[in-house]
Formats: sequence, C-alpha cells, structure tokens
Amino acid sequence: MKNLKSFLKRNIFFFLGIILSISLLSCSSSDDDNHYEDEKGVSAIIKREGHEDYHFSYSSIGGAEPARFFGPSEDTGLYQVKMVFVEINPVKTISIIAYIDENPNVYYSSKETENLDEGFAGMSLKWNDDESEQKMYFNDQSTELQGSVKLEIIEVQEHSIKGTFSGVLYTSEGEEAVVEDGKFNVKLNRDSVVN
Repeated sequence: MKNLKSFLKRNIFFFLGIILSISLLSCSSSDDDNHYEDEKGVSAIIKREGHEDYHFSYSSIGGAEPARFFGPSEDTGLYQVKMVFVEINPVKTISIIAYIDENPNVYYSSKETENLDEGFAGMSLKWNDDESEQKMYFNDQSTELQGSVKLEIIEVQEHSIKGTFSGVLYTSEGEEAVVEDGKFNVKLNRDSVVN
C-alpha cells in the first residue's frame, strides 16, 4: 500500500496531464461536430481611391446579435433583415438592410431590381480614418452616381444567417468605395414585427 501511495505521489502530474489531454481531445472532437462557431463573423475588402485596400473583420463569437430579422410582412410575405457590423478604433461600420424570403437567393439594390416584391438590398459604410474625419457611403445616393449592391443569402437558420455581399457605394461628394469579397455568418435575433 505504501508503495502505491508513493508511486501515485511521484506521478500525480503525469496522471493529471493524461486526464487533461483526454478532456481536451474530447472537447476538440465535439467542436469539429459544431464547427459553425469557428466560422462566425464578417469579413470584406474595402477599396477607396487614394487609400490602401482595407480588410474589414468583425467577430461575433460570444458577442451581440448583429443581425435582426423581422416579419414576414403581410403585404409582400418578405422578411426585413438589418445587419450592422462595427470595428472600433477608429469606428468603421458596414450596414446592410434587405427585404428577403427565407430561402437561399440573391438580392440587388432597389435600382437594379425589376420587381421589388421579390426582395432587394441596400448597404452603407460609416468610415473613420481617424477620430476627426468621418465619411458616409451609400449605394443609393442623391447624386447622379448610383451604386450597386449584391447580397446572397446562403442560409437562414433559427438563430443565424450566412451569406455574401459586395457593392459600389458613394459619398454625397461622389467619392467611391468598392466592397468586395464580403462574407458573413452571424447570430440572428428574430422579431415578429416588421419596422
């Protein structure tokens, strides 16, 4: 008995290491089964004249629900989706609002859509290069310059939404921002009332 106690005392850290390793392996295999968490977030490339390409990145793991889902509308049967993705220091925001059905589909801006009852999308950027300068870019500006938006909804689940986005946006002064290779896979908060 003394020998067993002595053996366990000398090798306690070895056994604790084995137990910890087994625990970590079992956690990692369950993470593989639910890899969705690892992919959550938003990314896009923002191109503006006179500036280097900017790689926007937003992670929603453990955070707020950046997408709100309202509807369906009694008139059109469409759902309204509002998504707001924010980087801080300095603040950079991508906002998307769209009227969609719940099936995978592609949506364009209201100016590019023949039948608005089939759904459409809009996008804006709020961009701070530093604390003193803020610019707003829209796809549908009051100037002659009309931007464009492409929003692809890949999947809508009970508490998440996944898709891609791109667009050409303008400030009221006519400065252009091109949004490329946008991807999102984020938490979704559902409401029953369309605003």
